[in-house]
This record gives sequence, structure tokens and C-alpha cells, in this order.
Amino acid sequence: MTVRKSPRGQWMIDFRHTKPDGSVLRVRKVSPVQTKRGAQAFEHALFEALAREEEDQTEPRPTLSEMWPEFIAFQASSANKRPNRPRTILEAERMWKAYLEPVLGDQRVDQITARAIDRLTTKLQSGEVSRRPLSHNSVANILGLLRRMLNVAKRWSYIDEVPEICTLKKKPERLEDDKWLTQEETTALLEATEPEWLAVVTVAVRTGLRVGELQGLRWSDVDLEGERLVVQRSWSEILQEPGPPKGGRPREVPLTWDALAALRPIRGKRRDDAFIFGDAYIPFHQDELRRALGRARRSSGLTKHLHIHMLRHTWASHCILRGVHSRVVMMWGGWTSEAMLARYAHLAPREVESLIQRIAPKRRDLRIVPPVPKVGHRLGTAGGGGSKTAR
Repeated sequence: MTVRKSPRGQWMIDFRHTKPDGSVLRVRKVSPVQTKRGAQAFEHALFEALAREEEDQTEPRPTLSEMWPEFIAFQASSANKRPNRPRTILEAERMWKAYLEPVLGDQRVDQITARAIDRLTTKLQSGEVSRRPLSHNSVANILGLLRRMLNVAKRWSYIDEVPEICTLKKKPERLEDDKWLTQEETTALLEATEPEWLAVVTVAVRTGLRVGELQGLRWSDVDLEGERLVVQRSWSEILQEPGPPKGGRPREVPLTWDALAALRPIRGKRRDDAFIFGDAYIPFHQDELRRALGRARRSSGLTKHLHIHMLRHTWASHCILRGVHSRVVMMWGGWTSEAMLARYAHLAPREVESLIQRIAPKRRDLRIVPPVPKVGHRLGTAGGGGSKTAR
């Protein structure tokens, strides 16, 4: 009990208060008003005074704008478990300046509530922040950046809990047929591709490399004798320099016979540190490949909307169709979750159905004894005697 009467009959307060640094303060005072209610009011005033004193001594909580420079530096540093790539940093800065700073920049991090985030979501989807309404996935990317900021704020003890933020992206449950090329369409596209672009398109559709990974390939990454290549970097057109591939780790990808056949003629005497596709030290530009694919599509008579990333979809679809295990496709393609391959699962339904046979033993191990027919009243008994009809 913190409010009590002393042996002398005086109303007083007596309690222990734990400070933020862990030390304990003993507070024992006689109430200036000698009634129980007056002592309780005195106790309440002391609690508020201690709270104000501690608040003045603690570091003030920054606004999002004040926190941003330190946050974005942390994202790119090795203090972060997975340092962001330069391209990711640039995209984060773009989203911050265009969408987050105008709405939440002036708010303190400890005052951002779930309601404030819901209002931000509504403004983004209605087009109130930008000139046009944003798609569901664009809003999810912006909210994902806000979530990372608030998680770091919690790490730095600016806030105790991160408010609930829904950043779920909408992805199609299955890859529709117009999003990838069949074997026949792929052959037609390769036959219609101009000779100077044939190696790029062939390697893309046979390895599933992303366009930045294609641009960043050097001859030192390719083993023509071992029939494989190693993805070690990705080229950024914004920065005009290579960086780590998506996921941050290199991976090996085997080469098909036609990919090897397309690479061998252009190997020549180029140095190992030279880029494979483009000039020796400057890779091709994505717009150049985009235009070359457009010309090849028109020459081949394809009606599907063809884009660079569609070649990666085509590679993954062909792998699944040919029965390559999803774990292997993940390893080759650089995916970190099988959920990324869920869109391709419907392409091999028979392969999935055949797995049910694994739960039954092999046919030769089964000893199925045919049932013995029961002897009925009219058919006689096993001991003989015939039937009544026969008599």
C-alpha cells in the first residue's frame, strides 16, 4: 500500500519507483493535505512529476523525415543483415520522396498508428498523393518500405511495437498461356532473331537469367567445357555499374547444347574480364534488346505480347513441363521460396499425380489371394452331397 497512515497518525505516501536505467528510487513523503483523498492526489502528482522528468531525460523521438537519412544509410551498410543493392536504395529513395515524405514525413515515429497507415493507403489508391491511382502491388511496395522503417525504429528503441501493416501483393495463382512461349513458339522466335542478338536471346531463354544478369555476364563466368555458367553480378542501367545479383548470392546454371553453340562463335580472343554481350567493357542496353525482340516477334508471326522477362517465364515453364524438380528450378533460377514457382505448378499435372504411386508397395511385392466363393444352400456343401436340384 503506497498511501497509509504513519504510527503518528499522519497520512503519507511510501513507494519504490524503478528508473529507466534500472535503479530504484524510494519515495516516502508526508501528504500536505491530511486526508486520505488528499494523500492519493499528492501521490498522483508525484507519479506525473517523475514521468515528466524521465521524459525530459530521454532522447526525443524523431520524425520520419529526421530518421530517413540514418535509416537509408543503415539499409546499405553491413550492419543490415541483408544490405540493399544500390538499385534497391535508389528505388527506396524514389518512393520516399514521391509518396511517404509528403504524407507522413512530419509525423514522429511513435505517433504513426494503424489508422494513419490506413489513411495513407486510401490516399495512394485514390490518386490523392500522385497524379494517378496506384495499383495494389505499387501500394504494397510503398507500405513495405514504411514497415522496414518502423522495424528499424523498433530496433533503435524509438517505438515499442510496429503497427499492423498489410503489404500482401496480388500475384496470379497460375501463369497464363499468353505469358510464356511454347517450344514451337520459342523455336520460331530463335529462327527469326537477328544474328547479332541470337546469342543473347538463346542464353536468356535457356538459362532464365534476368536481364541485368545477362548484361553483367563476363567470359570468366562461363565454362564452355564444363557446360555451365555462374551468375555473380547484375548490371544496373541507372548506376551504370555492376552489383550483386538479386538475392545477394552467386549461383550456377547449366547450359544447353544450343546455348553453348550460340556462345562458342563469339568467344574469340576476348579477355576474361570482358562482358559477353555488348562491347568489351560496356554491356548492351535493355532498350536495344527490347527493340530486337520486337523485330523478331514480327518476323516470326507471334501474336503474344513479348517482353524481356517473358524469356525467363518461358525457361521456367519449359523446366516444369520437362519434369525438372521445383527445388532444382529454384536453385538454377535464384528463387528463395517455392511460392515463387507456384504459378508454374499447373503445367505438369501428370507429374504431380504420378507421385501418389509412391505410397503403395511395388506390384511384385503384393500377394493378392483371390477370394474363395462361398458355398450356398442350393449349390451344395464342400463335403459333397450334391444339390437339391440335381436330385
